[in-house]
Amino acid sequence: MKRLFLSSICAAILFSACNNSKEKSNENQDSVIVTGTEKVNATNTDTVKTTFNLDDIPVSTAELGEFPFFTTIEGTQFINDPKVKSFDFLYVALPDGSLVKKEGKVFRAFIQGNNANSKEEITTAAINKHFEDAITKAGGMLIHEGRWSESQINNYDELATYKGSDGTIDVYNNPVKTYVIHRNDGNIYIQLESKSDNAGTFQIVQESATK
Repeated sequence: MKRLFLSSICAAILFSACNNSKEKSNENQDSVIVTGTEKVNATNTDTVKTTFNLDDIPVSTAELGEFPFFTTIEGTQFINDPKVKSFDFLYVALPDGSLVKKEGKVFRAFIQGNNANSKEEITTAAINKHFEDAITKAGGMLIHEGRWSESQINNYDELATYKGSDGTIDVYNNPVKTYVIHRNDGNIYIQLESKSDNAGTFQIVQESATK
């Protein structure tokens, strides 16, 4: 009788321990929070970030015309007499949280509305929509959107020797969109800064053709 009683107690303790273990496991699973491109475990400081693989993006064969391929929306203009640089570099933000250097043909320009000569008032939203439609039509894909992280900004401060010149992005205060067009004649990276009112910044770099 005593043996049967002790066996019952052991079985109850084992059952309770298993249930507690399952509950803790479920709590850990429920604590995974998805934030943008990051998965953050609320019980762990480790961060798992989305990787970026250019090969996952279809190759574009769209006819693009001459570099820099895109014009700004009617009612705005590229200002400060921007010029194409036959070889230069840009630092672009990727979805994995990194900042990478892309070399090739470069164009950087500020965008400013010229509403005095336009029948309609141009907004920043209209500027963004104009470029998004044109880039998507050319086979481009949005790969990063929002404000840069502290580590990206720190790397930019250290490495982007062109910052402060015409057509550089205010990464400290404004959100930025990064697009890529995967092409055999040279991958194209585009960055578009959203400013207040009817202004923005457009940057583009085309890498050398794939061998």
